[in-house]
Amino acid sequence: MSDLFDKAMGSGSVRAAGIAPQWPRRVFRIAPEYRRCCWYVLIGLLLYGALAIAISCFVDGRRLAESSVLLAGIVVVMLFAAVPLMWRLQVDDRGLTRTTILSRDRWTWADFGSGRIRKRHPHTLIDPSLPWWRRCLRLDYMAAADMRAVVQLINQYYVLPPAPSVPDTLVLTLGWRRRATFDANGVELWVRGAIRCYRWDDVKEIHILRLEPQRRDFTRMTITLPDNVFELGFVSHQGGRSATWRGPSMEELNEYFLHSPAAERICVEMADGPLTNKPHIARSLKRVRSERRSLTLCVLLFGVMLVAVMAAAAFNGNFGPVIAGVGFVVTHIPVCIWIYRMHGQQIARLESMLAEEPP
Repeated sequence: MSDLFDKAMGSGSVRAAGIAPQWPRRVFRIAPEYRRCCWYVLIGLLLYGALAIAISCFVDGRRLAESSVLLAGIVVVMLFAAVPLMWRLQVDDRGLTRTTILSRDRWTWADFGSGRIRKRHPHTLIDPSLPWWRRCLRLDYMAAADMRAVVQLINQYYVLPPAPSVPDTLVLTLGWRRRATFDANGVELWVRGAIRCYRWDDVKEIHILRLEPQRRDFTRMTITLPDNVFELGFVSHQGGRSATWRGPSMEELNEYFLHSPAAERICVEMADGPLTNKPHIARSLKRVRSERRSLTLCVLLFGVMLVAVMAAAAFNGNFGPVIAGVGFVVTHIPVCIWIYRMHGQQIARLESMLAEEPP
């Protein structure tokens, strides 16, 4: 897919040349693994509905009409599971056109060059001029190769919004009784009542990991001090992702350190590219392995409790919890499998980069 874009765009920036890209219209869908999850949920809900109706009619002795609420609920959930299958992203010489089950909107190349559109983690574009229900365009639904090709194409026209203004002093809350202050004198760490002060010359390295070059935010920022290393990043949870600090935004942090006395010790790497910073690779590998162990432990403990509850309910002739447990497994197992595979791919990639000899 990226070869097609390269041939269509040629070399250099089409924005700088002032020409419109020319290539055949292409339509993208969500990634194959997401489509498989949707179909898995749809098929699982059909089987789950058949099982629930069979138990209701033949075990509990209810009429089919009495199960109408259950049937309606299953149909509604199936409709929600089918919505992502309708998502389309069309790319042509005028821009991007997103089509969903309820709307269709266009993002032109002029929009991307206006300096109005902002990028948010991981690959979300936000146009503040649009209504709130249309202003976000998420590209991370697509396959990784297709997403990289589309991002590369967007960057041919993309203009960053104006840089934020930053104060002379930044204060970050890093967690329970932990705080970091950056000012003209250097860095002050406050950890459980103990204060440590560092000059800017003491900062050994500021490692910034970005998703791609044309953005000011980051995936992770690691600040290395003589006797301390602390990271600014994100933690994943069921509701999404949360920053590990409170205070200034990623863009403000980026601008502050780029204009700080430690700017010459900033190392910037791309998350999708080859990483060369061995300590950072080792820390990332340790973090991913820890996340995978935590996921495995949670699944095992919850699975044991769920099986015990379902077995006790079935033994007492109460099949309601059994049906609910089957529905929970059907809707959550695909997500766990997908996360587990993603962790495996990340571990293999980091291990290979850690084993590589420096050039």
